[in-house]
Amino acid sequence: MAISEARSTSQRPRAEPRTLGVTWRSVVLGVVLAPPNCYWVLMMGEVRYSGHPTTVSLFFNVIFTLLVLTGANALFGRLFPRVALSRGELLVVYTLLSLSSAIAGHDGIQMLAPIMSSPFWFATKENGWADLFHKWIPPWLAVSDEDTLTPLFEGHATPYHAEFLRMWLPPALAWSAFIVLMMFVMLCLNVIVRRQWTEYEKLSYPLIKVPLEIVEPHGRLFRDHLMWIGFAIAAGLDILNGLHMWFPQLPTVRTRIYDLHRYFRHPPWIALGWTPISFYPFAVGLGYLLPQEQLFSCWVFYFFWKGERVISYLLGFAPVRWTESAPPYINEQSFGGYMGLLIFSLWAMRLHLRDVGRHLLGRPRPEDQAEPVSYSVAVYGALTGIGLLIAFSLAAGMSLWAACAFFAIYFGLSVVITRIRAELGHPVHDLHFAGPDLLIPKIVGTKHMRGQDLTMLSFYFWCNRAHRNHPMPHQLEGFKLAEETGIAWRRLFYAMILASIVGALASFWAYADAGCRLGVTAKWTGAARHFGRQPFQRLQGWLLNPQGTDIPSIIAILVGVSFVVSLMFLRGRFVGWPLHPVGYAVSSSWSMNCLWLPLFIAWACKSAILRYGGLRTYRRAIPFFIGLVLGEFTVGSCWTLLGIALGRPTYGFWV
Repeated sequence: MAISEARSTSQRPRAEPRTLGVTWRSVVLGVVLAPPNCYWVLMMGEVRYSGHPTTVSLFFNVIFTLLVLTGANALFGRLFPRVALSRGELLVVYTLLSLSSAIAGHDGIQMLAPIMSSPFWFATKENGWADLFHKWIPPWLAVSDEDTLTPLFEGHATPYHAEFLRMWLPPALAWSAFIVLMMFVMLCLNVIVRRQWTEYEKLSYPLIKVPLEIVEPHGRLFRDHLMWIGFAIAAGLDILNGLHMWFPQLPTVRTRIYDLHRYFRHPPWIALGWTPISFYPFAVGLGYLLPQEQLFSCWVFYFFWKGERVISYLLGFAPVRWTESAPPYINEQSFGGYMGLLIFSLWAMRLHLRDVGRHLLGRPRPEDQAEPVSYSVAVYGALTGIGLLIAFSLAAGMSLWAACAFFAIYFGLSVVITRIRAELGHPVHDLHFAGPDLLIPKIVGTKHMRGQDLTMLSFYFWCNRAHRNHPMPHQLEGFKLAEETGIAWRRLFYAMILASIVGALASFWAYADAGCRLGVTAKWTGAARHFGRQPFQRLQGWLLNPQGTDIPSIIAILVGVSFVVSLMFLRGRFVGWPLHPVGYAVSSSWSMNCLWLPLFIAWACKSAILRYGGLRTYRRAIPFFIGLVLGEFTVGSCWTLLGIALGRPTYGFWV
């Protein structure tokens, strides 16, 4: 991770950009498209459990929507050129839909909505949940009424009547306010870090290249034959595989995961666990946009973690599932890696933070006024937002120390995930089962914590089970798109707040509508049932079997921090050091099991092209790899939409 502290003395105060982009048309279009977009995301992620657009950094549903809008706009522009949407307006719609998708995503309301009702619906005499922790659940945060839960879980009903809305709306509105506050805090934090990362350290934001190329004014990308070759390869594979699903007599080319663990059934290799291979064209395309050292680090550290599992087995520890906390404590080491990256991020921007402090003391520099909002608004806004989130937690029964610790860790992770995306554009950043909701009980010990604290930490499981569709990186990428295209980012700041409000309400509506029509336990795939029960099964274990401080987990966290520090030192000490510390932090995740081989292929292609063709050939090949992304995203989106329309299973290209 770059730690440059250079300040450009030649930089001039940046005037407020043109209002081009954030117009009433773009905002209205983003708001109008949010409900169907959230419904589409929910149908893929929960009802059909196929596609999962929000489990990778670049949401394929939003890219597909941008492609459709761009194509329709080009056609409309030929007929009525004066009223066609501008490049900036299209990117504003893209940004707003990305945020609504993040809220509705697999690690968002798709987790939260089931959690709101599962502790009551799945309570039985056998598990004793009613006596164990129901008394600590605030009634304004959950749905406990059986007459409301029955249509939601069994279906063949409608949510559009007074009795259902009376029980559903209060917790949905309370959690919507919570989400909007979180998004507001993230926006303020992005304002604080934006100049350091974008202008001083000049991070590259690799992922925004795809939407920027799509809306390029002269259609340069779509005139490039290499792009169409890549598009045809990826689209052809997905068309063939999709038709094979309906007509098995047709051939297929397997691109999805194939588990190699079946070939490693003998000690010590049995400890490798789930080891899939895959060939996702979109992942190869995205990987080509990543820095070469990061690509190399991803697959090297993936096998590093596998090696740790084998060594642990040889030392006498039984192999464990990736969700469990046991030697070699991979999740805890990864969390330590993220914390190490956070430490270096804060150290790198210490001079910038000093300048922000001077602004608060009444000594602003002229360029401070060129931010989306002033630093005073950003700092005090972030502090106020965090204070309200803590007040929310206190009202729900949480202790002050537990609430403060939770949000300190959560927003620290938010900052470092955003940094990883801005610098490297990594396609996944899971960090499964290593959020503050799990680590605080490990560090403190469940026997030293109140039942109310453990209950609220279980309710916060929805935003900490994993961090794949984290909204904060999308906000910062929106600011970068604004900088690149002259969008009025002060207006964009407020438009993103509006998108957060609409996205939260639309996501709760989509869940209630699909649940009452189809039935969460009747026709859904079972994911919502599993995710809704998971935190309360964990809570049941905490309360029935309280434990002290988990010393091995703490040691593993410190090992992760130390390892990242060591990699940082070696990277700064030796020119050309090949291993990036971010690779250590992100390569243990569930998604890296699915992507390690495509990223290896991307690394091999990029290395060969740079070595034998040079930088010019590398740049010339970029459209081909973007074509791989667009081809798979386009056909994959069409298959999901066709399946929803016809009410039958269709091919899901991802996972």
